[in-house]
Amino acid sequence: MTDATGEIARFVAATRFQDLDTATVEHLKRLVLDGIANAVGGLRTAASRIQDGAVTGLGSERVARVLGSGERASLLAATYMNAACANALDFDDTYRTFLHPGATAIAPSLALGEKLSAHGRDVLAAVAVGYEVPIRVAEAAFPSPERLGEVWGFAPWQTLGSAGCCHGRCWCWAAPRAWRPTSPSPSLPWSDG
Repeated sequence: MTDATGEIARFVAATRFQDLDTATVEHLKRLVLDGIANAVGGLRTAASRIQDGAVTGLGSERVARVLGSGERASLLAATYMNAACANALDFDDTYRTFLHPGATAIAPSLALGEKLSAHGRDVLAAVAVGYEVPIRVAEAAFPSPERLGEVWGFAPWQTLGSAGCCHGRCWCWAAPRAWRPTSPSPSLPWSDG
């Protein structure tokens, strides 16, 4: 039996922009633009204003933008606000009706990329992994049809995005690995491993 956590960590650490095919890169660009548009659109909602007040104490270092606001915030606060705003209007992308991977893949990738002055290619690779990992985890953990009715409405699928965002610091040290997508490009087949 393989160590699932180790396999995920190796995949996360090894994925590089060069591993992504042209169609996937173009689709990722559209996903990032859509995520930014959703974050800007959700910025003025009542829910986002409430959350903005809640994150003001999350660090004092102003290293990343809160999209659409003209403000900078700590890495954690910018990530949280941008993800929350991207999901606020519920217009963000949906995977198989139970996961909104874009909010939790794009927001931390942009914020950490900005903090590290990362190249856009590295940010796109991070977004790709930010989609891939939580979708795989969600697919593995999705409840049976019988159990779904008991847990639907609770949003554990959204929080799984944080698992995909563990890649942020890893992209600088990893060796190349073949990219086998499951989700960023709808034209690509589901990978079995």
